[in-house]
Amino acid sequence: MPSNPKTVTVFLDASPSGERRAAHAAALARRWGAHLVGVRVVFAGVTLPPAASYVRGAKAIQGVFEYERQLDADAEA
Repeated sequence: MPSNPKTVTVFLDASPSGERRAAHAAALARRWGAHLVGVRVVFAGVTLPPAASYVRGAKAIQGVFEYERQLDADAEA
């Protein structure tokens, strides 16, 4: 019996594998007509702008990834 979930949940991070995971989850959600929910972990003490807490669409998700990469680069500098 085939199963078409109503929601696809994926762990997101700014790594290359995270981006591939997100793309694969988005493709599955499109195929099944399902909602896509991205979940990510933020370490204690890290404050993100409210706009990074909920985003919609590929461009917005990419913007959050770029923001995280910049935070990492700043922390290493």
